[in-house]
Amino acid sequence: MINKKHIHTILIANRYRIIRELGKGGMGIVYLVEDTLKGNRLEALKTIKKKIINENTIESFKKEFEVMARLRHPNLIQVYDFGFDENEDSYYITMEYVEGISLKDILQQKGTISGKKVFDIIISLCRTLEFIHSRGILHRDIKPGNIMLMKDKIKLMDFGLADLGKKDKAKTKGTLLYMSPEILKGDIDNKSDIFSLGITCYELITGKKFYENQQNIINLLRDKEKFIHYRDIAIEKVENPEIRKIITKIIKYDPQDRYQYASEIILAISKNLTKDYNLETMETKEAYILGAGFVGRKKELSKLKSHLGVKQNNKVLLVKGKAGIGKSRLYQEFKKYCQLQNVLFLEANCLGKISKTYSPFIDILNETLLNAPSQLIQSYGPELKKLLPFHKSLSAIKVNPIQAPKVEKGILIQNITNYILDYSKENKTKIAIYFNDIHWSDEGSLEVLQELMYKLSNIENLLSFKNLTGLETGLSIFASVREEEIDKIETSLKQLKNKKRLEVIELHPFDIIDVTSYLEAIFGDNYIDSSLKNEIPEINRKVGGNPFFLQQLLKSLVEQGLINRDLLKWELIRPIKEIEVPEELKDILKIRIEKLGFNCDEKKVLQFFALINKPICIEDFKKILPKEIDINIENMLINIERLELLSSECKEDKIKYNLAHSLIREVIEKEIDDKNKMHHHIAQRIEDIYRENIDEYLDELAYHYSQTDDKEKAIHYLEKAGDKAEESYANEKAIDYYDKLLLNLQGFKNLEGLTNLQ
Repeated sequence: MINKKHIHTILIANRYRIIRELGKGGMGIVYLVEDTLKGNRLEALKTIKKKIINENTIESFKKEFEVMARLRHPNLIQVYDFGFDENEDSYYITMEYVEGISLKDILQQKGTISGKKVFDIIISLCRTLEFIHSRGILHRDIKPGNIMLMKDKIKLMDFGLADLGKKDKAKTKGTLLYMSPEILKGDIDNKSDIFSLGITCYELITGKKFYENQQNIINLLRDKEKFIHYRDIAIEKVENPEIRKIITKIIKYDPQDRYQYASEIILAISKNLTKDYNLETMETKEAYILGAGFVGRKKELSKLKSHLGVKQNNKVLLVKGKAGIGKSRLYQEFKKYCQLQNVLFLEANCLGKISKTYSPFIDILNETLLNAPSQLIQSYGPELKKLLPFHKSLSAIKVNPIQAPKVEKGILIQNITNYILDYSKENKTKIAIYFNDIHWSDEGSLEVLQELMYKLSNIENLLSFKNLTGLETGLSIFASVREEEIDKIETSLKQLKNKKRLEVIELHPFDIIDVTSYLEAIFGDNYIDSSLKNEIPEINRKVGGNPFFLQQLLKSLVEQGLINRDLLKWELIRPIKEIEVPEELKDILKIRIEKLGFNCDEKKVLQFFALINKPICIEDFKKILPKEIDINIENMLINIERLELLSSECKEDKIKYNLAHSLIREVIEKEIDDKNKMHHHIAQRIEDIYRENIDEYLDELAYHYSQTDDKEKAIHYLEKAGDKAEESYANEKAIDYYDKLLLNLQGFKNLEGLTNLQ
């Protein structure tokens, strides 16, 4: 139980600092917190009350997160994270903190919401309900207390009672004052939410509760004639006769007599108020495309889940496919599954050109050392500190003497692999390690992976694992590879395959059924007009069954107004054959980014992300940006992350940002005119910022300076990076640096200080 006296000193999950309690419900407590990894961003954090924690409440809590994670809409609270706090022994959900006032409080203070504002609120609520219903979700607790007004925007809150599925024969739940009659019978659908919306509208317009005697509500809901008689008297408090008719229809006793869709209410209000309310705004249209449901890869997801459950798992599960085929999306869904199952998901990024030797394993070490048991830090720290000299968990550790390069490499590989195995044994939960884009992995990291898989295959025979009660590590290894780049690691994959330590899942292009399911996941099962549905075969032919191409094409068509909402359904304005659709995925990305209309400073920010080409925290990114870029970086990052051009993840106790897909980076980089100048600026800023530990950034400096005309600096850092790679016994990497060094030396006369060249 959190001690209120010391509430401001508490860090939930070693990350969220409590500011104050926001409120309590029957199931949980909500706190206002600062996210210390997001620049102390204010968030709302919800926990389960300890006295009611059991399997059912935990499952309900997980379901609430799952529902909210599927919904990204301007009028809904955005959910951020789901986790387990070992210190408090409790699950938590973090979400967007909304500074505003509930409609319930406004009604208590002012009585009613007057004029145009009340209808703007009702229209926004209708758009929001239409969206969640298209996703197959019922809110089940629409009421003024769950609607926040912030400036001119409403936010629908509290999905704790929500159901996944348009129809649900379930136990009675909701708030009685706003409950539809059929809920008492346990047979409900989206029209039950519409009824609750009608009672809410009545209250907003009249300032009165619909039921004067709350003790009589259940009797009225059970008796159709009594309810109709009561409703017809109460509705007279709505002064406008046209609006009175609309609300009467919204709260008809029988569901089939009500408006069948929330969007029908928008049309009715527009007609009767002679004001043309759009069914959707551009922002709400985007919400349908962004964060679309997961389709077409359920078999593959099941294989990932099954691999996670294997005891003594000695195989790498490799997902293979072409660029844009859905590898990243599959692992996003798997990561969410791991969160809900309390599985530690560790993502190791292979960065190619700018990666250090052992870079993906450095990611894993950075993350796990933050909460590693002290005995592991004492045991492995003297060697691991050679890789991570500035890690805060290793600050008090004395480094072991450096050995000859070949010996040093062997010692390091043994320590990395043994540490990972021992850490996984000590950890209370299962661990999934995911190597993203393993084709960009360096030679040294592939050797570490080979050794790790060898040890997992022979764990019972290893001296350090003789204790038979602690054999299981709970560790599973996953990876993804781009088919076009697989030749880069073909030798390593063959070695794993020959020793039966590799299992491959190949992702195939979408077929017409998959594309149909994808469109239904975006727009809703019954919301697609024949003008769009009939074009599905041609759409799939254009994108070649590539899911990322499909997603970007649909985003582009919506943003251009070529896919639009007409009455209740989404229609395609012109046949696909009459629309100029680029043949290449990169071209559609280019067009979409251009049409988003970023200003010069915003374009520069995206270009710097493309050239930095690695996850970076906001503080470091701001230091690298030129001072003349005058923009609120935090707000821009929120916006471009919403547009799914940027992604963020928690790495090394910090939130780091990167472009959402390697193809987005390639498209942005190709359009940069002053690439030479920008690379030079990045390199200079790295030198200035990290001068005290410059050796940690030799790979980046060698890469950036080698892209400029500054031959002297390029030669200097290529030599140093090559020497460092050679010392780590990363021969291929060292040769690559020395080859580039020789190219830069051609025609360069000042060779002073270059001592290692033969």
